[in-house]
Amino acid sequence: MWTPPDAGAPKRRTPDVPMFKAQAGPADMPQLKAAPSARSSTESLARSLRGSAEEERRRKAGFVQGSTQSAVGQPTSRAPDCIGGKVHESLEFFQSKAKSAAGGELVTKRKFGMVYGFEEERSSKGEQKRAIALRLEPLSKRLPEFERVLSEGRQDVTVGAHRGPADVVVLDDGVSKRHCALALVAIKNDLALSVTDFSTNGTWVNGERLPVKGKRFHVHNGDRLCLKDPSLDDDFGWKVDYGVTTAFFTR
Repeated sequence: MWTPPDAGAPKRRTPDVPMFKAQAGPADMPQLKAAPSARSSTESLARSLRGSAEEERRRKAGFVQGSTQSAVGQPTSRAPDCIGGKVHESLEFFQSKAKSAAGGELVTKRKFGMVYGFEEERSSKGEQKRAIALRLEPLSKRLPEFERVLSEGRQDVTVGAHRGPADVVVLDDGVSKRHCALALVAIKNDLALSVTDFSTNGTWVNGERLPVKGKRFHVHNGDRLCLKDPSLDDDFGWKVDYGVTTAFFTR
């Protein structure tokens, strides 16, 4: 009788293989995240580009990494009323109190042409004086561009819907006749820029509504000044660009 050649050979042992479960439940397999849609990918890219552009803008405006003003989208800190004065006092009329050498009484000195906040009169004929070169860069084509050099002779710019008092005219139902004003102010005896809200509906700086009407608030170079709530209309305003320069004045 014929027998296979390997009949007497020892049988090989097959290694044990763990059995797969017939059906894996939700707890037995990792849940895969759904692939992002084309729309969400585009939105993420757009947000990233906007963030990079905003960081670059804030870097050029003088904000440094790690400061309280470095976070993108956070409102710039600003001291209300700058140094404590009131807006109803004219910016061309500076009021200071000093002790009289004779009786020690408080006297009021009026200094015409003074910038709000300066403690010492700096006026003399035919000398160079500091000024601010201001440019309002519109965030939307609906708004006009504006440029002006602000100095002791012309210290403020008014934004509003009325062609009479307003230097920057914006014809819109939500804009007051005299909506807000940008004006020179002195902070630590140096020139700076302030904004004052006079409107019914409010004025916003970097997405933050000015909390008090008729008070000066410090405006930084690169800030966004808007005449409407950014949550409703985020580009109804300007980017404020300004720098301190010198100009030659004669009286």
